[in-house]
Amino acid sequence: VCVGGSTLEAAEALGNVPGELAIDVLNRVGSLLDKNLLHADPGAPGAAPRFGMLETIREYGLEQLAASGEEPSIRRAHAAYYQALATEAVAHLAGVEQAAWLARLDLDHDNLRATLRWALDAGETTLALQMAGALGRFWLARGYLGEGRRWLAAALAAAAGQESPARATALRVAGMLANYQGDYGQAAALCGESVALFRRLGDRRGIALASHGLAQALSVRGEYAPAAAHCAASVVILRAAGTPWELAFALWYHANVLILAADDAGARPLLEESLALFQQVGDSWSGAYAVYNLACLAVSARDYATAQRLFDEALATMRALGDRRGITRCLAGLGDVAFGQADYPAARARYDEARQIISDLGDRWFIALTLEGLAGVAAAEDQAPRAARLLGAAATLREAIGAPLPRWRSALYDPLLARLHTQLDPAAWAAAWAAGRALTPAQAAAPEPSLSGTAPPPEPPGGTGRAASGLTPREGDVLRLVAAGLTDAQVAAQLVISPRTVHTHLNAIFGKLGVSSRSAATRYAVEHDLA
Repeated sequence: VCVGGSTLEAAEALGNVPGELAIDVLNRVGSLLDKNLLHADPGAPGAAPRFGMLETIREYGLEQLAASGEEPSIRRAHAAYYQALATEAVAHLAGVEQAAWLARLDLDHDNLRATLRWALDAGETTLALQMAGALGRFWLARGYLGEGRRWLAAALAAAAGQESPARATALRVAGMLANYQGDYGQAAALCGESVALFRRLGDRRGIALASHGLAQALSVRGEYAPAAAHCAASVVILRAAGTPWELAFALWYHANVLILAADDAGARPLLEESLALFQQVGDSWSGAYAVYNLACLAVSARDYATAQRLFDEALATMRALGDRRGITRCLAGLGDVAFGQADYPAARARYDEARQIISDLGDRWFIALTLEGLAGVAAAEDQAPRAARLLGAAATLREAIGAPLPRWRSALYDPLLARLHTQLDPAAWAAAWAAGRALTPAQAAAPEPSLSGTAPPPEPPGGTGRAASGLTPREGDVLRLVAAGLTDAQVAAQLVISPRTVHTHLNAIFGKLGVSSRSAATRYAVEHDLA
């Protein structure tokens, strides 16, 4: 019943169901390995080895399991084991072992999915709620926002009307994920329902934790005063009744609200205390977000050297943990640093890399922010029509999610708007703005020729070239470097992007060229004069 393999520990839990005849699982596994019915993967250093089987053998085994009549008890044991694993992970994801536990959950992602599916199909709604609530930080760290929201919605629907801590927690986590996809109306509704349910249950700590998501949804919609009030109340509760880690988050959320409201002086001491608490409990991941926010304060103060150092520090942690959401925030921040120092090519590259990554995650608030950053670069380079189009596309996105430009960014964009209005007459401004409002974010951010209708440059003799293959300019750059024999890490260093982004580009290149390997892509590049 395990999907994608399992550890020996999991096999022992499933092979020795309480009330049944005990099995010597280690010897059984060894026998199956000898017969090549199982294969072993030693895994990373320090990790437990995993065992798997060919899918055809697994399908045969499932048929035999069903025929034996033991499938219900084994499925239940499988669900119990992985529900316990998800629950145990919660504490570890808030401490020094978070990287190892994220990797462990990665390996068992399919088993976790199978458990959720079984729980919903079997009517085990409490188990489904508990597990979905426990997996929130995993889904957030790995960017599985849409998947997490779907599982939580299904579990909440199955347990409609249930008055339990598990449902209240699931509502809170669902609201958190909705926030990070820019679905602020839904986030406020879910977190508000969570607060109300925790209140009926008499759980003040739960009220405080759920208030964070509610405050976040309110603050991005410009409702700073009520958002700050929710955060302040949460801090009071968690100073008295929470753990240091929970208090750190309460302080961090409060600081976020104040940053959006442009109250940098009020935010700084909260962030510094939050960072100290995260460091105390060994949570480098959450601490990196506090460092990121301190870097944002340095940008506001035009202290670009400090901002660069802090963004780099946070980015290194985000990359080490594979947190794409955090990576995009740091890249956008580095774009702000480059823009403030008038290094417009670097700013454009940072903003665009952040936009491409965040588009996969669906965080519409940050997509709008990167479009606004690109507009600033265009205006500085005297591309006023392009800047107006980008701002129009960003404004449409902000209107769709009900999140106006925060005060925090107004100091940057008010001068930008003033400059654009001196470069464009009212009619030209209105036309470019309207054109941008009709574009998707990807269309608005596309290079200028594709927007203006200018024909692409002629293909080199003897080949169909990049345009015929459908590659974007950045994909063409990646292909040329790969054809030159560079590794993903070397390509990333050359283009000032992440290795993960290089991998994403390569997958797109393989699909467009109809190849499945680097050597085949290299051959194509040589044959079509692209290398």
